[in-house]
Amino acid sequence: MKHHKLGFLVIFVSSLVILSTPAIHAAEYDILATITVGSGPSGIAFDSANNRMYVTNSGTNNVSVISTATNAVVGDPITVGTNPHGIAFDSANNRMYVTNYLGNTVSVIRTSDNTVIGDPIGVGIFPRGIAFDSANNRMYVANGGSNNVSVISTATNTVTDTITVGTNPRAIAFDSVNNRMYVVNYHSGTVSVISTATNTVIGDPITVGTTPHGIAFDSANKRMYVVNLVTNNVSVISTATNTVVGDPIGVGNYPRAIAFDSVNNRMYVANHNSNNVSVISTATNTVIATITVGTNPHGIAFDSANNRMYVTNYSSNTVSVIDTSPATASGSSNKEHLTRPTFGISHETNLPLVTQGFSFNEKSFDITDNWHTDFEQQTIEIGQNNTFSAKAYAPKGLKTQEFLFGIKNVGDSHNAELGVEIQYSHTGNITGAVLVQKTNVTDPDSFFGISYPSKCMPSDSNEKCITTLVSLRFLEPLQYDIMAIKAIDQKGRTQITYLNEGFDISGDSLNTMPTQTIVGPAKMGLVTVTQNEKYSKYWTAGDMVFERNDFGTFTLVPQPYIRHQDSGEPTTRVHSGFAALVSEQKILAQQKMQEIYPGYFDAPHKEINNIILGNLLDPKTD
Repeated sequence: MKHHKLGFLVIFVSSLVILSTPAIHAAEYDILATITVGSGPSGIAFDSANNRMYVTNSGTNNVSVISTATNAVVGDPITVGTNPHGIAFDSANNRMYVTNYLGNTVSVIRTSDNTVIGDPIGVGIFPRGIAFDSANNRMYVANGGSNNVSVISTATNTVTDTITVGTNPRAIAFDSVNNRMYVVNYHSGTVSVISTATNTVIGDPITVGTTPHGIAFDSANKRMYVVNLVTNNVSVISTATNTVVGDPIGVGNYPRAIAFDSVNNRMYVANHNSNNVSVISTATNTVIATITVGTNPHGIAFDSANNRMYVTNYSSNTVSVIDTSPATASGSSNKEHLTRPTFGISHETNLPLVTQGFSFNEKSFDITDNWHTDFEQQTIEIGQNNTFSAKAYAPKGLKTQEFLFGIKNVGDSHNAELGVEIQYSHTGNITGAVLVQKTNVTDPDSFFGISYPSKCMPSDSNEKCITTLVSLRFLEPLQYDIMAIKAIDQKGRTQITYLNEGFDISGDSLNTMPTQTIVGPAKMGLVTVTQNEKYSKYWTAGDMVFERNDFGTFTLVPQPYIRHQDSGEPTTRVHSGFAALVSEQKILAQQKMQEIYPGYFDAPHKEINNIILGNLLDPKTD
């Protein structure tokens, strides 16, 4: 057993930057190449006749052509319209159709010699998505600015119809089984269905997630998969009933595009802000892998000839090539699941591979779902030492083991309040630890960590798993309960598992509220303010309340005008400074009256006038 007393590198951040999506299946999803193209690559489409990928470069107003045989750019970029985005292949005429977002046009490229033919075709405002109707030889263009779809005859390259849909249509996909177009309406949060026989919208719009952005057709199961940008998930629509089936599938951050692997029946989702691609099994509608690609993946397309996915990386100006070949995906029993790490279930067989994958204060739990597992909520006492351990199977060697606390929702580990990362060398020794927290959640001096080899299953003869144990003392409550454990192996393959109910970390904070000295209102000089409560934007100094913005600037909050039983007399209004003066003068007057007229305050009310009158007739000499 290897024991390691570690010193923490403590980092305080406004948001915890840790990838939140599940794992990459390494043997199945190798990155075969990274290809440099033009500026701001966005859309991508496969020319199945010539085995080439065509990439729209939105920043350089042209299209790059990639040979899928060599994964190299061939020829010079093809100049098209302004800010090209969407692209689709006309398999009947061997042409590429490119939407020019700021030109409000569509350019047509002949793929035999890669030249633009004819004048640009005028369509609606801000055309983006485009799809080919192979049954009727038409292109359908989603016009985001005019809330409609233009229909182009590929025989004449003219617009023959315009169909009104929802607000800001972004993407479009063809259902080749029922001959329908499905249009994603970004601002409506819906999908419109168009009959290509009549070019009319049929039925009511289908409600999906917030700001849907991409769509792809699963021809094997007759379903449409819609990526929802803001809600970070994928909605599944049955094209038989045009209804959403099942719960949304959580993926990475800001999913923008999606493509169907028709060989292995999987959906690949380009997650713009996570810089990765989520792989969804269409058999189970669960994420089975995550693949790291370039910066801000924007578009994605499948090469059915070579079993590869091509991903455009908008900010890297590159295209990543992912190997989806079933030759490496199939696996076999003698390979012992040589893919990504797991805390419980085999990614190949969906059978238990690790038992007691997580423990808390010596109480062990089985991980029954690789993405989010059932977990009865546990309680953490503030001020007490607590131990957490994760047992991971990582045949390529463990690189990091992470414990993430205070997560609001499954899939949101990037916003965790506290993260503990244990780092390993290639030889399996702990080399360091990093604590990342938004506030002073835990005491770094209370931490210690150990790791040791262990049996994955009680029946195993060898110790093939690595158990990482950490001890922490919490100093203050957390906002959210969900916890996650995350493992990355030496090949960069990742597994993250959420413990659904997580931990109740509540009680009185051992930390004092932070203070800060600021410049007060006019003529007050420096003022020391104290934060009201954890994460609050309001700070106080006496009766004054200040609001702190994201840039650290404080602004005095105007106090409400309060009137307490206002009699209408200015001198009796509590807010008036004159009222305090009146009260003080009344006390002085009463003292003087008692001195001049003894017994004045003790006499019945009816005798007061006689007392005053008697003193006036017989005044005191002093």
